[in-house]
Amino acid sequence: MIGFVGSSRSVAALVLGAYNADGRLEQVGHVSSGLSVSARRQLREEFRALERPASSLTDDPAAAPDGYGEVRWLTPATVVEVDFLADGSAPPGA
Repeated sequence: MIGFVGSSRSVAALVLGAYNADGRLEQVGHVSSGLSVSARRQLREEFRALERPASSLTDDPAAAPDGYGEVRWLTPATVVEVDFLADGSAPPGA
């Protein structure tokens, strides 16, 4: 995870990144959190220590991804597992 969109109190969406075969960090997309309000607020508090003034993307560290509000960039230290369901339904076991 390389950043998030949200407020000073909560996380709304995560900005995702991954290292390519050459070891360069690239943006791979974004995902809404799908978490409860209290979990989104807890994440926001945990992210404070990881915030950085600019993106850590290799190609263009100053560029914000298209379609986002204000991205709050993070040091890429947190790994997330994402279940993608095109129909918006909850993943099995959720």
